[in-house]
Amino acid sequence: MRWDVFVSHASEDKESVAIPLAKALTARGLRVWLDRHELKIGDSLRQSVDEGLAKSRFGVVVLSEAFLSKRWPLWELNGLVAVERLGVKAILPVWHGIDHATLAKHSPMLADRVAGNTANGIDPLATAISTLVLAEPGGTPAVDTPSVGGRLLDLVRRDDRAALEEFLAVHPAVLRSALGRSWKEIRRGVRIEDTRIELCVGSFQLTPSTWRWRGVVLGSPSDPPVDQHGAVSEKLHGLAALAARMRSAPSRRNPLRLRDTSPDLRPNLPDFKPADFELIAVTGRRNTLGTEQLAALAEFNDLHHGFRVRTYDWLIDAATDPT
Repeated sequence: MRWDVFVSHASEDKESVAIPLAKALTARGLRVWLDRHELKIGDSLRQSVDEGLAKSRFGVVVLSEAFLSKRWPLWELNGLVAVERLGVKAILPVWHGIDHATLAKHSPMLADRVAGNTANGIDPLATAISTLVLAEPGGTPAVDTPSVGGRLLDLVRRDDRAALEEFLAVHPAVLRSALGRSWKEIRRGVRIEDTRIELCVGSFQLTPSTWRWRGVVLGSPSDPPVDQHGAVSEKLHGLAALAARMRSAPSRRNPLRLRDTSPDLRPNLPDFKPADFELIAVTGRRNTLGTEQLAALAEFNDLHHGFRVRTYDWLIDAATDPT
């Protein structure tokens, strides 16, 4: 297995920098190797760099006060530059809470190199790193052997909803991760009234003995859930009303009972209590929404029980979580 980047960091910077940065890089389609490069007191930086670069094209090294306080010989820190083979840039330093003077005390060679900085935010930093990595010649694992997250991101960018439905059916772990529980069954093409639910994900509840279902409606990644004026689309209002009817209908003899509409005409989904049905609409991208639009969407979600609107970043995050 080859990787685009590994992230080397002090353990103190794992939660605040390393994990968010790894997630942001993975969400941009890169293959990221993270957990094996958490450096603790006594670890060898040179060994970590050598091991990571053996399997990765680039090494992102998070330089911080915690990183510099580790008890490594000065030659190991300067050795970051030496491991770059044949003049090819392989080490991408990232400053976190330090300045030039602080770094220069430990490694003048690193202090003079152009570096990213977390002070500008994780997302801009991840964009700069991914742009550099993908632009370098020689091929990249993100393109040659894309990860599950990378393939999902490509389908979202292409706005291919039929392929997205197929992909999620073939990779049920993405939905299980997004929904946060061990869902056992996935059925496609379920119809409620006149609405086709692309994917229904179910789990059997032992107490009481019934099924719990979540329906996932796939909208267009290019169609924002909230317009510039903070108004939620009519389609989403309609889906919210449908979810409310489902949850208020009588149990078992439910006239809105789910029916599988696949070609083999399998029977209805198993009996469930209406309160055990939820509907999720996936549409648009998070980065296209402003602060007021996000606030309007959060308010809309809070007003409805059994119905939620998510952007496609919800699925991308689930597919690309490196932890």
